[in-house]
Amino acid sequence: MQNEMEVVLNRIFETNLGYLARWDTLLANHVSMAAAAMFLMGERSGVRPSKLLDDAACNTRNLSPRRTNAGAIAFERLPWPVQRELLGLDDLWESWEALFIQEFDGDDLDEPIRRWVERLGFGLCAAAGHSIIRIHFALAVREVLAKRILRRELAIAFADLASRYTILTANDFAAGEESLEAFLDNHPSPPDAVTDLVCSGMLIEDRFLLLRTDDLFRQTAIGISLDYDILECLRRLASLVGEDFDITLLHAITVGEAVHGICTCLSNFDARSLLQGYRDFVVATVFASGLQNTILGRKPQTSIDAVFARVPTLATDHAQKATFSLTRLFEETGYSEFVEAARHFQDALG
Repeated sequence: MQNEMEVVLNRIFETNLGYLARWDTLLANHVSMAAAAMFLMGERSGVRPSKLLDDAACNTRNLSPRRTNAGAIAFERLPWPVQRELLGLDDLWESWEALFIQEFDGDDLDEPIRRWVERLGFGLCAAAGHSIIRIHFALAVREVLAKRILRRELAIAFADLASRYTILTANDFAAGEESLEAFLDNHPSPPDAVTDLVCSGMLIEDRFLLLRTDDLFRQTAIGISLDYDILECLRRLASLVGEDFDITLLHAITVGEAVHGICTCLSNFDARSLLQGYRDFVVATVFASGLQNTILGRKPQTSIDAVFARVPTLATDHAQKATFSLTRLFEETGYSEFVEAARHFQDALG
């Protein structure tokens, strides 16, 4: 029998299925992701079911009810090479959703999840990063979600990923020899021309799309190997979190934790496309935000218990998701950089 928190989580997920996966064209529907984050931190932090319900109601205010599915293309009739040419087109998200409803209709969900993450991992950059996070949270709470709700949640998240699919370097494997860790430890500042280019964009998606036109960015990213330690890369990104809030850096960390979570939970899985997409995301973050080189091993100013103690008072979905990602990473690695980054994000976002 489900406990009260599990019942509430299922109710929030099911209600959210009635809303579009994005709002104001580009921004993401965070309702299920934030609820899952708070649910997963609930036992350690003392979060009550009423907190999940109140936050979900608040986060739903700006969302648009979904329209009747009127997919114009029967993707199930097309071979993958043709489907691949139609990725990244917002107008086709309903057609993709119709396909994924069929894909996740069976008892074995892992096989289609593996197959489609392997296909779509290259394009997780920019706004598509939210889709990867949504898939990650659905998998993280899959054991407590009703199967019918889980299937629909996965269908929506994968449809969102397919329609937001954003390639920054290559739609196939392209990698060099430099390690991503070494790049984060010692990279030159972007030239002024690249900085000026990036500043022309307002949202993360805009800035990443502008970078896609820059040869230096593409050459730098493609020169980096896919054989990197994602936890060490995330440690380095966390070390760069400071008093000045950087939304791009926050997303680089939460998307990275999602990539790590997906790779961990899937067996017999070729993660290279996902690792390439995330490599491009990280390099784009460095170029877009002008991040400094990493500094590891700084003395911590807070404790994991203090971070968890603030969870019941967190008011924003970004603070909730970032706190979950960073506390989960700390519990796996023991790296104090994750605790310090969580504290900074909590201070900045409330």
